[in-house]
Amino acid sequence: GWTTADWLSEKRVGYWGDIDTWGLTFLAQARNNLPHLKALMMDSQIFAGHRDAAVVEPVPAPATPPAELTESERDLYRQLLALPQGRLEQEFIDSETVRNAIVRFRR
Repeated sequence: GWTTADWLSEKRVGYWGDIDTWGLTFLAQARNNLPHLKALMMDSQIFAGHRDAAVVEPVPAPATPPAELTESERDLYRQLLALPQGRLEQEFIDSETVRNAIVRFRR
């Protein structure tokens, strides 16, 4: 429900969630209300750089990626479904990567 707040429609909004099919599904749902929303650290490069911390996603989201994802996010979604360990929880992304992404977003 937070994405329906009127004041957000005129703000820059960043979104950061787990890199798994549900995290990407939630990103897509947020984009329904905030099409200008920018995903932070939810891409294949971040996943690849932290793949050693990836775990099994016990119950993946549906096989078809949501339409509100970008093409590269849909590719990542499909990739995650095919991997035995297709879930990277956001707390396992190193703090320097997080800091740099937030600093870049704030600029």
